[in-house]
Amino acid sequence: MSMSTGASDNGNNHSQLREFAAITSHAFTVAISLCYSLVSSATRWTFSPFILVYPVISYLVAPLLVSAALVINISVLTPLDVSRYLLSSLYPVYVFCGVACITGLAIGMGGRRLSLLLTSMFATSGQDGGVPTDVPAPRGTERRSRRRRLRIKEEDT
Repeated sequence: MSMSTGASDNGNNHSQLREFAAITSHAFTVAISLCYSLVSSATRWTFSPFILVYPVISYLVAPLLVSAALVINISVLTPLDVSRYLLSSLYPVYVFCGVACITGLAIGMGGRRLSLLLTSMFATSGQDGGVPTDVPAPRGTERRSRRRRLRIKEEDT
């Protein structure tokens, strides 16, 4: 007997919960629609003078807007499109030149190191194993005196 009473109470709780959810949902929907109607009517009354004046203002300002759009198109957008097209077209050339420069740099540095190594191996003289001293210094590395010599030419009269 107690089992049947518990089952009916459980079913009664579910029906009350469903009824409460339906009432709450309906009340929430009514509150939102009321808020929407209040906001829309307040907005309509607030902006109705602007809606009447808007066509006149748009006809007066239209030449300025078209001129500004044209100037922006000519001075900003067209050069941007041209530069974007040129950069995308010349990208393979840019990559080729970059790879060529990096490869040339690597080969040049490797050649320099190899020549220094070969020079240090084969160009030794004497017992000290250093570079020979009878090799003249490269041009431009000699010391210059700070005083300049003044030469006076004598004229024959």
